Amino acid sequence: MNADHLLQQSVILVWNANVIYSVIERILMTYVEIAKNVAYMACTHLSVLKYLNLLIYILIHHGYMSRDKVGAQMTDNSL
Repeated sequence: MNADHLLQQSVILVWNANVIYSVIERILMTYVEIAKNVAYMACTHLSVLKYLNLLIYILIHHGYMSRDKVGAQMTDNSL
């Protein structure tokens, strides 16, 4: 083995390592993006539930709905 052959092999190994690193980095960044999207959807879902709960409270407080009706509707929908 001569020095040129060893240099060529080292360049190939470094290039392969860079390719593998970039593929792993893209995969991890994809998982990070997925995790951020799931967290955003969860926060949005909780926000919607919070405002829905506030709307029901306002409707009950102003007499447009009764607590018994809301409870009965929830029970009927869950069956």
